[in-house]
Amino acid sequence: MPSLKEIAASKGLLFGTALNSGHVVGTKSAQTVMAEVVRRECACITAESDMKWTAIKPEAAKFDFTRGDKLAQFTSDNGILLRGHALVWHDLPAWVQNISAQDAETILVEYVKTTASRYEGKVGHWDVINEVASPSGLRDTIWLRHLGEKYIDLAFQVAKESCTATRFYNENRMEYDNWE
Repeated sequence: MPSLKEIAASKGLLFGTALNSGHVVGTKSAQTVMAEVVRRECACITAESDMKWTAIKPEAAKFDFTRGDKLAQFTSDNGILLRGHALVWHDLPAWVQNISAQDAETILVEYVKTTASRYEGKVGHWDVINEVASPSGLRDTIWLRHLGEKYIDLAFQVAKESCTATRFYNENRMEYDNWE
């Protein structure tokens, strides 16, 4: 019986899933089983939380690539395309909510540049901007308040300068006219 990735490929599509390294890296039987299923069925993986700000830069003075590196190693070892998710999003560590308008651009650029560069050649696609739209316009975020709409172009420009991955704007729930 063909795998889901084989069926998808026959139609010119990629089949994959979103997951964290903890789902597939380790010695617990559930991790082993999940890793086996992912290897067999998936052509691509989207980093669920391992490559978001809360995992990579939980503190202002600290980058922690441990989880992202584990996921990148798993996909590399198994010939699976990795989609990084997400360089810029509204769900951020508490310290980011307290940054000044003067520091916002420097912090955003440093994060995007450092993270995208680290995974150059390991991440085939990046969700550069994630879930900015809302039914009433742009979502109210620290980036919009401090930098205005230019933060979107800025993030894409820095990502383009920092990696060769295909870059995306990712959105969620656009089929609804309100959040409820």
